[in-house]
Amino acid sequence: MYFPWLRFIALLPSAVSICPEVCTAAGGTSWPCRYYNGGQCTVDVNPSATRAAAQDINIAVISPYTGFIGDLMTMAEPLLALAAQEIEDSNYLPGYRVNLHLTDSACDEAQSTEAIIEAFTVGPTKHAILGDICSQCCAAVNDAARLFKVLMVSPGCDSPDLSDRARYPYFTRMTPSDRFKVTAIYEVFKMFGWRRVGVLDGLFYTAGAKAFFLELIQRDLDAGTYDWTVLLDRTVNTLADAESAADEVKVRDSRINMMVLPEFIGMWMMCQYYLRDMLPPDCWACTESIKSNSCRSFLLAYLVGRLIRSMPPSPFLFLTSGSAVSLSSSNPEHRSEPFQPKLVPKGPTYLYSRM
Repeated sequence: MYFPWLRFIALLPSAVSICPEVCTAAGGTSWPCRYYNGGQCTVDVNPSATRAAAQDINIAVISPYTGFIGDLMTMAEPLLALAAQEIEDSNYLPGYRVNLHLTDSACDEAQSTEAIIEAFTVGPTKHAILGDICSQCCAAVNDAARLFKVLMVSPGCDSPDLSDRARYPYFTRMTPSDRFKVTAIYEVFKMFGWRRVGVLDGLFYTAGAKAFFLELIQRDLDAGTYDWTVLLDRTVNTLADAESAADEVKVRDSRINMMVLPEFIGMWMMCQYYLRDMLPPDCWACTESIKSNSCRSFLLAYLVGRLIRSMPPSPFLFLTSGSAVSLSSSNPEHRSEPFQPKLVPKGPTYLYSRM
């Protein structure tokens, strides 16, 4: 199929920066981006002599350097470099060399579409896409990439809509759909016999997870199989929302809650709980959308430790599906033993050991 307009695009000057020259942290600190490389935006590797005559495999890596969820690509760059170097030094893909070309989606549909089109029309031919972590960008990029008929692999896009193989034929992902993660939390709630629950979501891309959780609850109510009571249903987009939501959680005595919040909104909520003395022995954990691995792992280990040691649970429990934990023992006779959770990396896993 012939697209003459692509020749015109290729002749245009760069419409957007494929990757930024200067990276800026949330606190405002700036520094030269690692892999700007004079605008080439490629990850450096030490070439192996065994691949001297290798054929290039060029992968466009797209995720946010900028935008409202922060500079996540800078955090991913060391892992990308390690992976590229490991492939270079190994026997993987003999006769080929993997090159990573970095692009900035800004977690924005319009910019991600523009960036991926530029990535595929400027520079060497790209053979695959790695990214994004923002579901709306995965949808936009995949729509644009259908023209080029290349595989797109996402490490973090979890919208259930992306499971539509007819709409997204070249898309696959390494993280489960929100439907699987929400189902895990729903099953945990029922496993412990919790019936009075609250639900909080944030920006528009978190609404699907909350909606599916409420759908599961409604199915049980319609079938008469489980007697749920939803104590609160809140959307938190601002600091004022976080303040009023925390007040409502406490007033309604909503002790078991599922939160689906981005990191910066999750931090607002944690601060509000702290200010209201909603602390241990009351317990809670990060939500499945929070990207901080250290926060997620530590709080989830703490949470499950308390669940094993004391039933019923302490007030104000907030569950997460961002990491998984295999319980050392769920036998009440073993609850006095030291808790040694097995933390499992984020991926297609469940909150309890069901891999």
